Amino acid sequence: MHNQNETGNQAFQANETGDSQTIAIPKELTVVEAVPFRNAFRSICEANNPPFKVVLDFSKTSFINSSGIGALASSIKMSKTSDITLTIMGLNAQVQAVLTMTGLDKVLPIEADETGEIREEPIDETALPVTHPSIRSRAKRIIDILGALVGLFITAILFIPIAIAIKRDSPGPLFFSQTRCGWMGK
Repeated sequence: MHNQNETGNQAFQANETGDSQTIAIPKELTVVEAVPFRNAFRSICEANNPPFKVVLDFSKTSFINSSGIGALASSIKMSKTSDITLTIMGLNAQVQAVLTMTGLDKVLPIEADETGEIREEPIDETALPVTHPSIRSRAKRIIDILGALVGLFITAILFIPIAIAIKRDSPGPLFFSQTRCGWMGK
């Protein structure tokens, strides 16, 4: 049987074989595709006779962003509440790197694809996206810390004359304090 759940302009095909369904994930799983994917998965989970297992086929997928990760996380929750086994297959290195960074590779079991092999390529740590140079650059990190310390020192020096000026101008205490009381002064 071949179901097609369409929402908006994005269609998610669910191929039914026995007691399982395979959902083909498109080339990109971004904010545009995340809501239709979530709706398609929800309709599978809420069906009168839901499948025992759902396989997400990532063989055509080359990019996933945070919205796609959120859609995958919600599908994991929906599958657990519906008592459906959720697995993934057909991962390429880039998609696997994203799933590894988010920890979803530990939650979603990887299944063999049509050829019978699991494409579990070793992830090269240098291939992962670089978030910010200060994470990997020791010199940049030292400069950042020294800059913060200099800023704190300058602020501490400026604080003293500002505190004296406030004390001369205002008859109250230098630091505001208030007696705490409850409702109706109690």
